[in-house]
Amino acid sequence: MMANTQNDNIFGERLAECLEKRGVKQRTFAKAVGVTEVSMSRYINGMRKPNTKVLTRIANELHVTSDMLLGKDTANDPETAFNLTALLANDYASRWTREQRLELMNIIFGKDEAR
Repeated sequence: MMANTQNDNIFGERLAECLEKRGVKQRTFAKAVGVTEVSMSRYINGMRKPNTKVLTRIANELHVTSDMLLGKDTANDPETAFNLTALLANDYASRWTREQRLELMNIIFGKDEAR
């Protein structure tokens, strides 16, 4: 087997980073996404890649995109920003106050167009 290059395990590195930032243990997170702790450890260590369904559950649970976890450069990518914004708005808009919704509209359309 060939030696791993630094970017071979970008998924595992980003997954571990997200868990660390959130202070979540592998065991707890594995249970939350419906995989074994061993599988989660293998994802993080680059010994295994999750299938599409598991990748989606991981991304949703972490509130990130699967592209981010897979190493797609999302900096300055308007399409990724739009998709993430739409996803979050869909999940949270019903719980936002009227003022929060108006503020978001002002950001998107400018104050003159939002009213």
